[in-house]
Amino acid sequence: MAQPPGGPPPGAPGTSGGAGEQPPGGGYGSTPHVGETRSHWRTPSGITSIILAVVAVLLLVTAALTYMWARPDPVVHERAVDCAALEVEALDELVPDAERTGDEPTAQDGYDELNCEWESRADAGGIQGYATILLRRHDSSFGWDSGDDLAAEDLEQEADNHDANPTDGIGARAYTYYDSEHQTGCVATRTDNVFLRTCYDSAEDFFDLESVSEEEAIAGGTELATAFVEHIESQEY
Repeated sequence: MAQPPGGPPPGAPGTSGGAGEQPPGGGYGSTPHVGETRSHWRTPSGITSIILAVVAVLLLVTAALTYMWARPDPVVHERAVDCAALEVEALDELVPDAERTGDEPTAQDGYDELNCEWESRADAGGIQGYATILLRRHDSSFGWDSGDDLAAEDLEQEADNHDANPTDGIGARAYTYYDSEHQTGCVATRTDNVFLRTCYDSAEDFFDLESVSEEEAIAGGTELATAFVEHIESQEY
């Protein structure tokens, strides 16, 4: 059939416009392409989150390095003293005519230890005295624990084991207690990477029948511990 002049009617196939015409852009409405994925990490908010996380990590690392560099290095004693070096004036006064009856150095992995013991000679004419010291010098470990940290742990454990009382003026920290089993007044203390435990006893009179009181024994131990610590701190071991 012949088409009327002017072409096919509006909306017929092959014509533009009318009800059958698709708008530019591929159809009615906008739909995503088949198989298209959205990369959220590429959005500005995702990139910002990554940058903030990296900055936070860098700040933490910087803070840790600054702490390590700024932390003062503790004074580390390279070796333990010997018993002869600890025979200070206070020992002569508290243990008259002292004779060294114990001298046991021990070397272990990471620390060394020294046990010293003195008592007045049996033929001495004065009041009998008795003193001991345990000294433990720590090296620094491969972890975060320095030698002074390890010595501090020894001190706190000693204090806990004996229900000790804190005292001032001896080393970095000190405790006193009375050892009723051995009837000695003891002082546990620390200086740098060295832990010390000093104990003292004395006869009450020339007959050597009774020990001095707890208070006197602790006072004697305190005097000795103070002298020992002062000697160690004044020397380069």
